Amino acid sequence: TVENPSKRMTLSGHATFSATGAVDLAVDIKLSRPYAKVTFNVKNGTTNSNFTFTPTSYSIYNVPTKASMFDNTASLTGDFKNYENRAIALGGSFEFLQLENAYSVVEGPTKYTDREKRVSKEDRSFVYAPANSTYVVIYGDGVEKDGQGNIKKISKTNYTIHLGDFSASGDWGDYSVNRNTHYTYNVTVNGVN
Repeated sequence: TVENPSKRMTLSGHATFSATGAVDLAVDIKLSRPYAKVTFNVKNGTTNSNFTFTPTSYSIYNVPTKASMFDNTASLTGDFKNYENRAIALGGSFEFLQLENAYSVVEGPTKYTDREKRVSKEDRSFVYAPANSTYVVIYGDGVEKDGQGNIKKISKTNYTIHLGDFSASGDWGDYSVNRNTHYTYNVTVNGVN
């Protein structure tokens, strides 16, 4: 988990039933975790064989410190925490658990670049993303070589990725991290631009 000092995970569930008189009743209650599991797999693309990206670290921003005991359609107002400069192991994959951070789908984004669109170079807030939506910044080194294998350019770079379900079955405006869900982000880096 991003932070769970007790090493225990709370589970919750609920059921509605009614009984009158003396009744021998068995009720199944489906339990769920208030956490989501988030996995990132970072790899180099195949469109430019002269470019390689090596991820070195990542930071997670706006991680909730509390969540509702039961499924929620909106995040609780409260504290959020950032986890910065976490190392990425060789191979480029990392994962973490975080509490639910749910929002209504945002109108406006129609493609991936809209999700990360900033107001301006001076105002680095996001145009569409909710103010406390969780996002990850992946840091690393980009190396571009010429056709003979000589290094042309080395650059420190970073990539910002808001969490949510923007897969083919999701929505570009989905910035939610829902409980009891495993999110996998396969990030392919083709260049520095």
